[in-house]
Amino acid sequence: MHKKIYYWSGISFLILSVMLFIDITLINWYEGFYQSINQKNQPQFIYNIIKFIFISGSSAIALSSLSYILEFLDLELKLMLSKIAVTKLEANNSHLKANQKPIDDATLAAERLSSTLPMFIFNVIKILVLVGLLVLWSPNELYVNSLAIYIPYPLLLTSLIFISIQTLIAMQYFPLLQRTDQLKRKVENRFRLTLLGITNSKNVSSGLYAYLKAINAIRKHTAFKNFSLSVTLGLIGTLSYVIPYMALFQFYMNDVLDFGELMKLSATFSIFLNSCTYVVNNFRELSRGFAALKRVLN
Repeated sequence: MHKKIYYWSGISFLILSVMLFIDITLINWYEGFYQSINQKNQPQFIYNIIKFIFISGSSAIALSSLSYILEFLDLELKLMLSKIAVTKLEANNSHLKANQKPIDDATLAAERLSSTLPMFIFNVIKILVLVGLLVLWSPNELYVNSLAIYIPYPLLLTSLIFISIQTLIAMQYFPLLQRTDQLKRKVENRFRLTLLGITNSKNVSSGLYAYLKAINAIRKHTAFKNFSLSVTLGLIGTLSYVIPYMALFQFYMNDVLDFGELMKLSATFSIFLNSCTYVVNNFRELSRGFAALKRVLN
């Protein structure tokens, strides 16, 4: 079973490598396409349209293949983790029907590790690659420009500020989720123990009300963090459309960058920001998956 997991994981990361190559090819395409528009070069424009169709088709095939492969990986992980959960239940003399929580944790962990984890790693690697490309594709003239004396890498600096903000947000979520999960389980277990010693229906209703009130308080605490994250990401997403042009406008006006290079660097920044957004948005789900995996294994 472990060999099958390694096998499907290897194929999935191979496809992800191809997808990264396709993304870089697409970013390079922006320069030629917009340059053909700027120069009113019809043959070059048609060539870039055909090239875009080929790139888009390759991306669609790679994405479909990845989804197909991850289904097999998900199945193998569910089988393996469910088997571990059942074995631990039997070792603790716990009946499977009376305790479905380990099986639920096994399912949650498998789903997160098979889908979210590969894409999470993929986007982290893509972020590092795109930061390198932002430096590599910056023309040498930027370093002697008057503005460059103070800001040598204006777009790279902006990118690092964005990722720093998003990373700080994500770092707050992992301990929050663990603490929230612990509180919920503690309240749930306390309610179950209370029910064991209650025979009066009125007391059961009181206990249920107290349980729901405690859960609601925990959810309110989490909801505030979710709201803060959503507002911050919304502002970042809105600014992302104009930030590249603001950072590079002077260089374009001084003919340091041509129109194609401007659009290529802008596309690089946009794809970079999309990867950062994916990492931040899925950090919570991945954390839940690892927390579920830890409960299964322990």
